[in-house]
Amino acid sequence: MRVLILSPLFPPYAQGGAELSAQGLARWLAGKGHEVAVLTAAKGAGDEVHGEKRDGVSLYRRLFPRPYSIHLQGRGASPWLKPIWHSQDHLDPRNRRIVGSILDTVRPDIVTLHSLVGLGQNTPAALAERDIPTLYVLPDLALACLRATMFRHGRACARRCGECLVSSTLKQATLRRIPRLGFVSPSQANLDRLAALGTLDGRPARVIANVNAYPEARHAREASALPRFVYAGRLDAPKGVENLLQAAEAARAEAAFTLTIIGAGGEEERLRRAFAGRDWLNFMGWLPLADTVEAIHQADALCLPSLWSENLPGAAVIALRHGVPILASAAGGLPQLVEDGVNGLLLPPGDAAAWRKALIGMVRHPQRLAAMGAAARVSGRRFDPDRLGADYLDFMEEIRHRPPRRVDAPENGLGLQQG
Repeated sequence: MRVLILSPLFPPYAQGGAELSAQGLARWLAGKGHEVAVLTAAKGAGDEVHGEKRDGVSLYRRLFPRPYSIHLQGRGASPWLKPIWHSQDHLDPRNRRIVGSILDTVRPDIVTLHSLVGLGQNTPAALAERDIPTLYVLPDLALACLRATMFRHGRACARRCGECLVSSTLKQATLRRIPRLGFVSPSQANLDRLAALGTLDGRPARVIANVNAYPEARHAREASALPRFVYAGRLDAPKGVENLLQAAEAARAEAAFTLTIIGAGGEEERLRRAFAGRDWLNFMGWLPLADTVEAIHQADALCLPSLWSENLPGAAVIALRHGVPILASAAGGLPQLVEDGVNGLLLPPGDAAAWRKALIGMVRHPQRLAAMGAAARVSGRRFDPDRLGADYLDFMEEIRHRPPRRVDAPENGLGLQQG
């Protein structure tokens, strides 16, 4: 089968889980003998690549017309450029022409979309014109929200604002033209939220975790005099890292431990300044995946204090597979991973007092941490890449052989399936 994967970012340009999941699926499919190509955005004209083979995958990096590169995520750009950027992302006809040229070169049997931000929200029109079966992978809430999180001004959004409604309407109108389309979400919570907002348009959908073959830790876990907590992920407001730091600072008055923060993002510099000089706190910045795996493996617990409806973060899967318990917000897809009191703790999002109490409790009861670690390792066994990849292939075949849907006859119901 010939598969074309669309992902605006793709390693080595990786900033989050969406591009790592695209790489994981590409490598797994190529390893099983499928013909795989990836279309991604170039930083500049000198960064373009046209069909170069890398890790068994044909890579196409194309420059999409924007005021600034998707790789910058708007950092350092004038706020006046953002409306222009999003207008081009939704409406510029060059988006679909670029994608169309790659479709005509690769001639895929199926296309998987891992995000369209930066490649063009109007590019599904090129898929519809060629009647190419399409699988849309949902790493976040981007189909419903311009910021992909439904989180703004320090809190989760109860409803969509006007600009998000306009964006979502345009996205749905283009996707509706694709005769054969299905959706995959790593978590049930993410899928349910998008379905409730009406963005899935009654298309078939499944819950399948990302096909990521994470590297194993290089060294045995070392003993430590102090319990070690770690956070790994983006340093952006919806991730709740500031709340975690406030809780940890309060907890340090009663318990000794260390906290390592791994990741980069819009909040990084501000948080570094606000919590500078703490001898128990270490900001590592962005790390390669292998180093992130090693840091999580060496920790006694992973902290995921998300304030938004988190999907299914790769850091959590890494932790479980390495027997590291998780302290997580009871939000989004995290309860799908963490069984409260068994392989970790579920805590109220943004409740610094509850997080403070949990950190102190874990320090004072190391035997409980050890028991949770053993349970975490058992939980991690369900994220076997071969099983998940087989689920993806099964759904791809279902979409490919599904009768084309008439664009003027929307289906009833959500068609949700558990994968």
